[in-house]
Amino acid sequence: MKRKRVCVILCILWVFLLLLPASNVFAAETDVQKDGLQTEAETSAGRGDTWQVTVRFHDLPKDKIAAFRLRVAYDERYLTLEKISPGDGAPSGSFDSYLQSAGAAAVYASPERFVSGKDGMCCVCRFSVQEDAPAGSTKVTVTADQLADDKKEKLSGTCSAAKTLEIQRRFSSRALLQSLKPSAGELVPAFSPEITEYTLDVPYDVTQLQFDAEAKDNGTVRVNRKNLKKPGEPTVFILTVTSEDGKEKTEYIVTATRGAKPEGDTSEDGSGNGKAGAKTSSKASSGKTSSKKSSSSSQKSSGTLAEDGSGRAIVYGDRIIQYNSGGFLPFLLGALMLCVLLLAGAVLLLVYQLQKGKREKKDK
Repeated sequence: MKRKRVCVILCILWVFLLLLPASNVFAAETDVQKDGLQTEAETSAGRGDTWQVTVRFHDLPKDKIAAFRLRVAYDERYLTLEKISPGDGAPSGSFDSYLQSAGAAAVYASPERFVSGKDGMCCVCRFSVQEDAPAGSTKVTVTADQLADDKKEKLSGTCSAAKTLEIQRRFSSRALLQSLKPSAGELVPAFSPEITEYTLDVPYDVTQLQFDAEAKDNGTVRVNRKNLKKPGEPTVFILTVTSEDGKEKTEYIVTATRGAKPEGDTSEDGSGNGKAGAKTSSKASSGKTSSKKSSSSSQKSSGTLAEDGSGRAIVYGDRIIQYNSGGFLPFLLGALMLCVLLLAGAVLLLVYQLQKGKREKKDK
């Protein structure tokens, strides 16, 4: 009976021990503080830059840490993890890293050599900032677990640390057009950002040319002119693209040519109702007709010089040149001025003679 009771009691104790947490029974583990990691890095970087995060153990017996696992989490829209390198105190032969999309892991195990007790550096994570990273900030989180000391005893707990990176806006150095469209005609060849020389034919009645041009990466565009030359004469338009940072420039050259003047069009601008034509028609509709006026209008079409009949205008080609004729009033004013000057001269001469006579009488 006694033996049976002892067996029953032992069985109950055994079951009770199995139900207890394993850590309280088998492991003589020490606790790890949750701030047991530190991350050091620059707080900002530009697109395309390299950014490094140094990971250190903090407030841990770093001179006795012989094994650990490290996990790195980041946002791949902002960063790409290029490499994880071991710390100065960790031999490379005992360090392995596994890079994955938006995450990575590193494992270190070396009972003979511990993580450097001097600075606690366990690894360095090297990132590259995406060229098209959105503006704003992103965070990298490093978590360490499965730590063991020099006696191969596991250190319980998990420690983690995070570092925030502010993405700086870098001005672009590209000086290229994104689109180019003239206000008339079609570019030859078709537009491409890499092609910088084009030709363009426009109708005769087009006297000015404008371009709808947009530069890449917030660059600026400047055009050297807008007026076209005479029909058949090439006009060179130069579109200068300046990069956003102001360091690079690219010139796009468009050579435009106006078409020939249509038959029967006498206006200068090809519209058929130029300014000269408007003046001539207003005179013709005034109701004053004469043989001289009809003669001047016929001479006008041939480009010769003639008066228009009023005595106050000269018609040449499509132009009417106004001038001021003499007339009777200016002649009368000139004659009066001459008379006044002669009369004044006579009075002065008479006064001189009288004074001369008085002096001669006194002398006698």
